[in-house]
Amino acid sequence: MSRYPFLRLMKQTWFVQLGIPADVRHAFGGKKLLTRSTGRRNETEANLVAGPIVFAWKAEIEAVRRGLGKPIRDEAERLASEYRRFRGKPLDEVAIALVLDTINFVTERTSDTTLAEAVRQVTVPGPARERFETITGKTTPFLTFIAEYEMVAKVRDDTLKQTISGIRRFALAVPKPIEALTGGDVQTWLYALKSERTGKNADQNTKQRRLSELRGYWAHLVAMGHVDGSTNPFTKRITANQETEGEAQDRERQGFRPDEVPTLWQQADADHDKPLAALIRIAAHSGARLGELMSLTTSSMMEDGGIACLRVAGHGKRRKTRAARRVVPIHPAISELVTELANNADADGFLIACNAKHRAIAMSQRFGRMKSNMGYDEFHVFHSLRHTVIQMFREARCPLEVRNLIVGHEDGDEKTNTGAAYGDLSAKGRLGWMQGAIQYP
Repeated sequence: MSRYPFLRLMKQTWFVQLGIPADVRHAFGGKKLLTRSTGRRNETEANLVAGPIVFAWKAEIEAVRRGLGKPIRDEAERLASEYRRFRGKPLDEVAIALVLDTINFVTERTSDTTLAEAVRQVTVPGPARERFETITGKTTPFLTFIAEYEMVAKVRDDTLKQTISGIRRFALAVPKPIEALTGGDVQTWLYALKSERTGKNADQNTKQRRLSELRGYWAHLVAMGHVDGSTNPFTKRITANQETEGEAQDRERQGFRPDEVPTLWQQADADHDKPLAALIRIAAHSGARLGELMSLTTSSMMEDGGIACLRVAGHGKRRKTRAARRVVPIHPAISELVTELANNADADGFLIACNAKHRAIAMSQRFGRMKSNMGYDEFHVFHSLRHTVIQMFREARCPLEVRNLIVGHEDGDEKTNTGAAYGDLSAKGRLGWMQGAIQYP
């Protein structure tokens, strides 16, 4: 049970629900209940999200009862579209007539009143003024141009879906029209932004990513002339959290202990998921990222100075960095496995078999389900294997420059570069360090 009305907890997420009165169910396809996820695990935050949703539902129910329903929305959208044509232009007779049509439209569906009284109503706070300002473009809903932006956004596929979803979540959390949105509104939202997984403060990287999504949308609004480009509420925002070093460490991903790693690929084998077992073993003996491993093909195999290696091309945005494009010696513990994978590869040539369209995401989800069933928390993810390998290199006192060549980090990415200029950088030399450092019980 919730402390707040309209909230129900389902699968650890709060949903907002509202019963549909019997007399208007025909307008909602015969449904008895309206349900929508708030996207929040925290009950108090969910209640804040639920308020505008319930208000909109109740308004829609009332509109149906008054015989308005969809025709009102269609007419409002038509008038709003017409108004955008005249924005910033001198009013002629046609535009003046549109003003009068709008006043009539607004007041007839707000209250029974005369035209003179209607003019007065749209100048004072109230339902008539709110609808009038929305239609005339004085208060444009934040998501008015989201479909237009989706068609021209530079990002695509999953990144586009994530971007549009982020913009929609912002609009739900900050129900301000475009014209009234301020930097203060955005900053307040950032301070309150929580991780959907943990319910704790979102980290700085998450906040910066969300801001980047919103800046792209705002730049489109400016380019199209929908907003004044002199101000941008999404710039010069504070994203750093006021947290202690201990809190930051608690929030970070944690590496698996070396003795835990073999149990991961053994569990995958026990689950008859051989591709996942192979993926874990290769990651645990190379420190490579998930996306990099899922991109490996038979053509990635090569020799360097007589040493069997894998040519890693990087993945995603890292594909363009010199450090990410590297040659990694094959650890003897997985040499037979890699050869077997290459010999059994399908026509697509990928070493790790996966039929999903988004291969890396699919394997990440399979790993996530497995490790959760094993009792690991949200701080242990597939990337934790990379943390484990890097820690092994540190404990073996592997020179930083050698280690960076293996795992694909830029030189100088630690607080000290002691040892960065030492060590054999040949494939044979790197393999020696890998054999000495990466050992599992």
